[in-house]
Parts: sequence; C-alpha cells; structure tokens
Amino acid sequence: MKFTFIFASVIALLCVVYKQELKDGAEMMETAWQGFQVLRKMPAEDIDNFFKSYEVVETMGADGRIGVKTPEEAKAIHDFYKVLNQICAVGVIMEIMLLPPALDPNASVLKNMWLWMDRMIGFLDLKPGMTVIDVGSGRGKIAQKVAEDTGAKVIQINIDETQVEFSKQLAKKANNTHLMEWHIQDYNKPFPFVADNSLDAQFCAQSCGFMHDRKRFLKEVYRMLKPGGRIYNLEWLAKDKSYFNSSQPTNFDPNNKEHHELCRRTGVMVGGAFPALLSTWEEAFKEAGLELIASREPAPTSTLILLNRTNAVYEPLTKVLIWAADLGIVSQRFKELFIRLRTYWDASVKAHELDLCSVTYEFVARKPLK
Repeated sequence: MKFTFIFASVIALLCVVYKQELKDGAEMMETAWQGFQVLRKMPAEDIDNFFKSYEVVETMGADGRIGVKTPEEAKAIHDFYKVLNQICAVGVIMEIMLLPPALDPNASVLKNMWLWMDRMIGFLDLKPGMTVIDVGSGRGKIAQKVAEDTGAKVIQINIDETQVEFSKQLAKKANNTHLMEWHIQDYNKPFPFVADNSLDAQFCAQSCGFMHDRKRFLKEVYRMLKPGGRIYNLEWLAKDKSYFNSSQPTNFDPNNKEHHELCRRTGVMVGGAFPALLSTWEEAFKEAGLELIASREPAPTSTLILLNRTNAVYEPLTKVLIWAADLGIVSQRFKELFIRLRTYWDASVKAHELDLCSVTYEFVARKPLK
C-alpha cells in the first residue's frame, strides 16, 4: 500500500512538472492517429488521384515551364496535397508541410519550426486590427500562430478544401474564427476579394513552388498591400546567382544536366516540383515595384541537418507500415503512399550537400512609402 502511494505520488509530481510536455505529446499522438484514420478511410479514388498526380509533379518544370499553368495541372496539385497533408500528419513533425531553417541546429525540427514562425512574425510586425494574407495556407496552423501572437486578421488561400476545413475547425476550437477568412483557389489566379491598398502584410511559407509567374503574383501583392506593407516569403528554389546578395554562393548551373536532375528529384520529394531560380524571384520583386530588404539563407547551418532528422522519423515509420501491410494489418496501398513519399531521398541529400537548392530561402520585402 505504501509503495502504491509513493508510486502514485511520483507519477502525480511528474505530471505536474512535465504538464506541457505531456500535453504536447498527447496532441502529437492525436495528430498521428487522426491522419492514420483519414488515410485508412479515404476513398480509393482519392488515393488513385494522388499517385496519378505524380505524372504532373515529375514533369513540371522539366521543360522550363515552372508552376501550374492549366486547369489539369491545378487539379493534379489539388489531388496531390489532399492526400500528402494526411501522410505528413501521420509522422507529425511535417504536419505543417514545411521544413524550417536550422535556426538552432541542436534543437528538434518542431522547435525550429516555432523559432522560425517567431522570426517571420517579427519581420511582419503585425498588430491587432491589421490584416495579413497567407498564400498557400495548408492546414492553417501557421495562420493560427500568427493570429494568436499578433491579434491580426489572417486571410488564408488554399487550393484544397479539406485543408481549409481542417483550418476552420482549428479556428473554431481556438475561438478566433473572427480573425480568419478562407478562400479556396489556385494562387496563380488574381485575388479580386482583396481591395487595393488594404493589406498590412503577405507571407508565403514554403508554398509558392507551383507559381508560374512570380512577377504577376508580386504585382498582385503590390496592389493589395498598403504603402509600407511587408512581405515575408520562405521559398523552394534553385540557387543560381543572387543580384541582391553578393555573398550568396552560386552553385546551381542551369546548363548542368546533373544539377538539373538532382533539383528536379528533390522538388518531387519535397512536394514542390522543379524550382524557380533565385534570380527569377529577385527580378520579380524588382519588376513588381517592391523594395527587397533581404535575400538570404536565414541560418548559417544547412537545412540538411533537419532534413535528416525528418527522415529519422519517416524512414522507420515507412518500414513499420511495410511490415504491417505485408502481414495484412493495413492495406498495401497504405505502405505505397509512404514509399512514394520518400522516393528520391538520396538525390535530395546530394542536392543539399552540393548546395544546389534550398527549401528555406528567405525573402523580406515591402511596398515603398509614397
């Protein structure tokens, strides 16, 4: 009896001391379980469309045509992310579908995620009563963080209605739907629902890889922003010459077939297809009339360190699912989803080792005051 009392007291004390850690762990388990259940119950048509969408992702940009240009391509990206967000949720650490910069190389992927969000929010300088647009908002978790930390209204743009619904449930749970606005559309199209000179800021969190005309998009951002309005984009791109930052290494050679193929394969693996060039982004900011404040890698340590930590979760998870599928515990299609996700892992590692590309390149800009 005495031992039971002491044991119960120790457990109670640990629960008090590690209350936040236990809460976080419970939330992570819930995220993984919900993602697993959604995939398990997902209609076969959605799974088929996911695999079919790779026909577009594998070839997009390979012929120099960057981004979504046709309704068929837009549908493929919709079908791709409708399933991908659930696959990532099962592994938890990529639920937001964003690999953060290694701001603290000794910290976890999730810790770096929060550090990066704080960094971005600091640059945006938002306050209650302001409005920001989140382009490619995913499941809405970054939008939630922005709204909770700043009190600003967040307009979310997403091509996938299932992720928008997830975001709406998050807002309802947080009791802040009044700070949210949602639009389901391809971000390559104009935003007529946003008035001229009405936004205080815009951000894109590693979501603009399927943009086909960066100049047109940034001109639309220019139209929507108030004078002095801020922009923060974390981008997936190929690292050719930077005209803004002379210290930025130039390692990607557009005429090198190996470089091209390594970046193409990496793009498929990270869910962004073949990337635009760094120089293309910088030129687009200039041509749109925006003042580029920063064009850089936000951390001195390569993102490869966090990419490896992400793989340390999804690689054993994939092996477990292969084992479970082979025993008939889960369907064969289930394991195929995770095998497909990790295809081109080796190419991605090599591309990052050669510093040919980046999933964490940072642009900070603003609309000039007049």
